[in-house]
Amino acid sequence: NFGLGINAPYGLGFRWDNAERFSGRFIAQNAVIQTADINPVLSFQVAPSFALAVGADYRLSKVTLERNRAAINPFTQSVVDVAHIKLDSDLQDNHAWGWNAGVLWKPIDAFSLGASYRSKIKVDYDGTGKFTQRLTGNPAFDAAVAAQLPQGNQAVAVAIDFPATVN
Repeated sequence: NFGLGINAPYGLGFRWDNAERFSGRFIAQNAVIQTADINPVLSFQVAPSFALAVGADYRLSKVTLERNRAAINPFTQSVVDVAHIKLDSDLQDNHAWGWNAGVLWKPIDAFSLGASYRSKIKVDYDGTGKFTQRLTGNPAFDAAVAAQLPQGNQAVAVAIDFPATVN
């Protein structure tokens, strides 16, 4: 038999409430991962009570990540937010391949036992990063921060390893 499955195994999105005051804002404020898998599969009935299946997993994916950047203000010795960073991936280039396999054993009509494995898939994302300065109110410190921040949209890359699964 041949089958084709289309699904979204990973749809993760989380934005922290009060993201600008959240204590972890320098790690993450918003994280969104969207995926769509296309899964062609072949199955074989090896014996009347035993079947095997193998297939490919083609994953399309998009990611958005946001966080703030911190710095120590040398004039006040306090940690302040100096920039907001947002990464958006391009949808057309973010894809990868994996594979899957499954077995089904049916010793009697009323009972069956099955297992499946899906390989790890690593998606390399390319996209743009935008750095937006957050003014602190200190002109000298703000000028020093501005000199270090990338200007305009920057090309960025990030990779996400989607784990292997056994069911």
